Amino acid sequence: MAAAGMIPSTAVMVYGPRNEVEIETVLELLRLSYDFACGKLGRVDSVVL
Repeated sequence: MAAAGMIPSTAVMVYGPRNEVEIETVLELLRLSYDFACGKLGRVDSVVL
């Protein structure tokens, strides 16, 4: 989709969570993404999931 120009090249697609563990994983991805967008994180390669 990014190659076709339908979404930005920085977009990330995540499958919908199926259980509580996956919900927490998706929420953590969202938190990290938000913090990065707000400039709250340092270097991207310093983030460990």
